[in-house]
Amino acid sequence: MSGTREKINFNNPDQNYYGNYYFGYGYGGMNWVDVFAFTKVQIEKAEQELGWCDTGYQNALHGKGAAFMPGFDYIQSYGGTETFNLKSAFLAAAWEGQQNLEINTYKSGVLVGSDVITVHQTGGTYRFSGAMFRHITGVAFVYDGGATGGSTCTYGSPTYAPQMAMDNLKVVFNGGIPGAHSAPKNHHPHIAAALAGAGHMNVHGDVGAHDSNTGPPHHAGSAYHGELLSLPDHDPDGLTNQFHLPAVEHFG
Repeated sequence: MSGTREKINFNNPDQNYYGNYYFGYGYGGMNWVDVFAFTKVQIEKAEQELGWCDTGYQNALHGKGAAFMPGFDYIQSYGGTETFNLKSAFLAAAWEGQQNLEINTYKSGVLVGSDVITVHQTGGTYRFSGAMFRHITGVAFVYDGGATGGSTCTYGSPTYAPQMAMDNLKVVFNGGIPGAHSAPKNHHPHIAAALAGAGHMNVHGDVGAHDSNTGPPHHAGSAYHGELLSLPDHDPDGLTNQFHLPAVEHFG
């Protein structure tokens, strides 16, 4: 296969002034909009001190860190000009048993195609094929409902929150890998990408069914919590409200 292969493992996220981890310009040859990170150390602290068990964060973690996406998230090649082919990614619903994820691809800001997949809390590698995933410059991941309750082992009742965890993102740049491999310490841009639909293409998940029409339509509301980022020794001076996690709702 021609082009330059890149496997993005999210092992070395940047850290901003408030102690939050994120990805910015140039990381892995990409720009990242509203894509953040949990490190292995943070997740281990959550297990030990908050009793977290069997979450999508843990299931997606394959190394020193994993990305997570709060609900609408955009990835674009560094500079927005180099095209790439989206090949695969390990995806897991962070809190819900399963949830639908809309994937929109773009070339130079123009929508190329759209598809909806079902992602499970246990996680799995999703392989992307079809014209909508080739020679693109950007891809948006959008929460699309379809939630079922997540594992009861952490809180004793099913959990709900629209977050997606991701690791081992594989792309092939049609030229060289653009930009640097580490993000500078600046705030990420906010890109308003169109969410218009198009015909479904092929997305295959090694784990779980590809069915965008299953599960009840309820999901977490707009409340927030910051349990993980407020763990002892992570930020002794405390965190501001500029970075939150969607609330985990308890049912049953």
